[in-house]
Amino acid sequence: MIAELGPPKGANPKVVRGKAEILRKCADAVNITDNQTAIVRMSSIASAVILNQMEIEPVILDLLMSGMDGFEVIKKLKEDPELSKIPILILTSVKETVQREKI
Repeated sequence: MIAELGPPKGANPKVVRGKAEILRKCADAVNITDNQTAIVRMSSIASAVILNQMEIEPVILDLLMSGMDGFEVIKKLKEDPELSKIPILILTSVKETVQREKI
């Protein structure tokens, strides 16, 4: 089963860890959402780092996100020796040729 974890309001990593501990018991994988709103939130990449530290692998990435887009997230993950090992499954509705060429 795949669960969903949205970044918390603010930037408190304890909130992500608390949610992740609950999900660890009942999910095989965790989809980190972007929670697109005008509220200040922890970034999806920060949530992914916390999950990775807890030995939970984020598995789904949306290319069209507010703030840092999915292409930039992939670049950041690949630059980090620890995070570069995480497999990335890209699901997208991108139709524009310029964006698809990046994939």
